[in-house]
Formats: sequence, structure tokens, C-alpha cells
Amino acid sequence: SRKQSRLLAELIIAERLDIAWTGSCRADLFTEDDAELIDLLKRSGCAGLSYSLENADPVILTAINKQIDVNDFARQTKALQAADIQTWTSLVIGYPQETEESIRRTLQVCYDCVCYPSVGYLLPLPDTPVFDQAVERGILAYDEETMLSLGDRQDFRINLTNMSSERIQEIVHEELARIASKQGLKLDDLIKTQHYKPQGRGETGPSDDG
Repeated sequence: SRKQSRLLAELIIAERLDIAWTGSCRADLFTEDDAELIDLLKRSGCAGLSYSLENADPVILTAINKQIDVNDFARQTKALQAADIQTWTSLVIGYPQETEESIRRTLQVCYDCVCYPSVGYLLPLPDTPVFDQAVERGILAYDEETMLSLGDRQDFRINLTNMSSERIQEIVHEELARIASKQGLKLDDLIKTQHYKPQGRGETGPSDDG
């Protein structure tokens, strides 16, 4: 909360702690009206804040009950950057409602805001609605072998969309290349996939033909 943020910053300053720190918060906690508080955070040593956008598509945000407004995300990012506080966000690509347009819309927000995107793919976990949906569709099974094969969020292994996995990753790479260029980064700085399994060797979901 804003109150907790202020108390933390004031205590660090009062104790004369010479530290740099980063933290995480909601994507709509601060606005330009919080300039004094944000400056206090900066003076206490705050180097950066992370917050999760996940997706910028209204249909998907409603489906996952995210309860944030993309405009609030942009306002917070601008306010933090004005105080020279670094910003980065986590994105989740691959919800069942995902389309080419929704992927580009999500990454365009990071492009416009100059916010570092940590991109991950949807990773259905047991006892979640999306996992149950995957089981019902025959894409996943609730067994030990499946659990061990899930990998982590940077590896696209479970495709619940109506798009091919290859096309989804192609779009993500295209958009991340644009973001990297604008932010003075290399594409490898944004692509974290290390253990991706090609179609036919562990990946499930539509192929280019289906």
C-alpha cells in the first residue's frame, strides 16, 4: 500500500541505511499524483519496482479476473520513470483466448511505456481453472509424468490457443525485437527460453497444420 511504502522509505532514511533495493507492487498502486511519495522511495534507495501486467487484452484480463486497467499501468510506469526508478513487468502469453492481435497489443504496451518485459508463457498448474480446462480438452493429464514435463514459464510447452505454437513464438520474437531495439537491448536480453522442446518432442497443442 502507499502507507506501507511511505513507512518503509522513511525508516530506511531515518536509519541512514546506505542501500539500493528493489521491490514489487500492484500495477496500479502509483500515479503522477504520488510524485512526492515516489521521490521519497527513490531517496531511500529504491532502484526499481516490478509489477505484473500479464496481458493487455480486455477479454483476457476479464477472463483471468486481473482487475487492472492498462491505462493505470501506463500512468504508474511514467510516474516511476520520472523519478528515475527502473520498471519491469511480467507478461503471460498463451491464454486460451489469445490471438495475434492480443499478443501484439500486450507487447505494444511495453514498447510504448519503455518498460522491460519479462515474457513467460501460460503454465497451467493443478487446481486452477485453466489446468482443469486443459485436462477436459485432453491436452494435459493429472499425473506425475505431466507434472515433471511442465518446465517453467519461459518455455512454451502447453498450447491452449487456436494458433500454432510456432506462430505465437514468431510474433513474440518479432515484438520483442522491436522493444529491444527501442530500449537499447539485445534480443537475447529478452528471450529467456533455454529448454524449449520442439513439436513432437514433448510439446502439446496445435501444429502448423492444425
